[in-house]
Amino acid sequence: MKVVALQTWSNGTITMDEKSVLDIDDALATDLIAKGIVADAATYFGGGSGGGVLVVTDTDGTLDKTWQEIHDAFVAGSVLIQFGTDTNTLVNVQGVEYHSKSETYTVMPGKCFNWNPDPYTASAASGYPERIE
Repeated sequence: MKVVALQTWSNGTITMDEKSVLDIDDALATDLIAKGIVADAATYFGGGSGGGVLVVTDTDGTLDKTWQEIHDAFVAGSVLIQFGTDTNTLVNVQGVEYHSKSETYTVMPGKCFNWNPDPYTASAASGYPERIE
């Protein structure tokens, strides 16, 4: 379930800054919602049944959509990252976060087979995230 952190929290495995959005296990999400630590992202952002899928292209390590566009699509539905012109390699976005301490905006791709892509960051919500290596 996609959740938005109502406060910064960590359980040792997962860490979320306030207002960051992450797709987590339904049982954990339900528990954290009951404790008031997170909220269902679709409800929090006024979403309904969700939208479609946004496909974002990684060209030489930079995404072709802004962090805010990716964030909004992630909350409303889902986001896939396509690497260059390789339409056979699409990776789900696992999380979209704002890190208040470092003031960075992060897009976290999910694991693909035995490959775990590096995260992307931008210095502003209107920035185009670049891969961190």
